[in-house]
Amino acid sequence: MNKGYTGEFKLCPYFPAAVGNYRRGRRMDIDTVVIHVTQGDGAGSAIQWFQNPAAGVSAHYTVDLDGKVYQSVRESDTAFAAPNFNSRGVHIEHAGWVDRTVFTDAHLETSAELAKYLCEKYSIPIDREHILGHSELWGNDHTDPGKLWPWKRYLELMGVPRGAKIFLHSDGIYVKPTGVYGLKWPTGTRNGTVYADDRWVMWTGTPTIVGTHRLKFHFSQTGNRKLTAVAKDENGKLLGKDDLDIIVREA
Repeated sequence: MNKGYTGEFKLCPYFPAAVGNYRRGRRMDIDTVVIHVTQGDGAGSAIQWFQNPAAGVSAHYTVDLDGKVYQSVRESDTAFAAPNFNSRGVHIEHAGWVDRTVFTDAHLETSAELAKYLCEKYSIPIDREHILGHSELWGNDHTDPGKLWPWKRYLELMGVPRGAKIFLHSDGIYVKPTGVYGLKWPTGTRNGTVYADDRWVMWTGTPTIVGTHRLKFHFSQTGNRKLTAVAKDENGKLLGKDDLDIIVREA
């Protein structure tokens, strides 16, 4: 790597990507933090690749397994990391492999601190609508960060409250493709949303505050699925988030 300069996050080392591997400026407002995995053993190989004029790719930050952070592209510039989300996203690479890396405490804690800093700086909501994995972006065919990336813990490290239990069911229940679920929203909920598998909106609206709120959902695919209920107040503040792991089988 070339000699580094000062980065924007906690004065981290800055090793500029090669001209041509990113674009000056932004064409859209920043509204998304995107999580990537490098498919390599350390941050150094990714940083060197971003500095290679033949690469054609880059990311804003790379977090190494020991928790050290390196910057390759200024936040005000557009990294070439994921088509359709280059201009609107800040992209964080993580040293490791999609199918075998167990991410260290230092790795996750530093990355969560970085992601929270970005969300606060650019007024990005700290939720799974705005903090996404590369594989979740439309128009992209990558698989990172993969099934080993601990989303629940990651958001907890960013301060997302998990204490409010909303679903009245227990994890691991077998259900039919169409079923009714009971929920009890936290006091003060004005906007409730239920997602399936962290991406599909199953229901959104102002829920029944008093008593049990019953919602009917239909799943077109069987197998292991997950429902996530998110509760926010009238100002958009997160009041609680609750996951329900279910197993959908044929009626």
